[in-house]
Amino acid sequence: MPSSPRSGKRSGADDASHDAVPPEVSEGARAAFGRRRGGELAVLSFDSADRAMTRPDRLLRFDYPSGRIEIVVSSEERVCTLRGRCELTARRAEIEIAGQHDVALAEEVRSGAFAFQNVPRGTLRVIVVANEGGEPVHTDWFRT
Repeated sequence: MPSSPRSGKRSGADDASHDAVPPEVSEGARAAFGRRRGGELAVLSFDSADRAMTRPDRLLRFDYPSGRIEIVVSSEERVCTLRGRCELTARRAEIEIAGQHDVALAEEVRSGAFAFQNVPRGTLRVIVVANEGGEPVHTDWFRT
């Protein structure tokens, strides 16, 4: 089909049905950008679920320019436990669950370690909040 020189769109009767973005995709994208936070992103660098490992727990490793966050996920049917360590001098770790606009859970970080019990399974990320004056570090989103 020919393109319109002004709009770059293809002309035709059924263009809207093929090019339309489903509303739930648009809403999810807008919500994700609304949840953006300042600070550093810790990118997933290792996931034991991607390997043929026989451990019952899942190990996730997230790297960022000045350190690393490691999280062990122990899953049950509807909830999971997250235990983590960070190289950042931090005062608090938070869990943000996809689809919620606020922090779902927060725990104190002691000697670089944190733990969350009874976390609902789903898509989430961990935010490590630095001591005064430091930038928070948040992990990539991951599914439990």
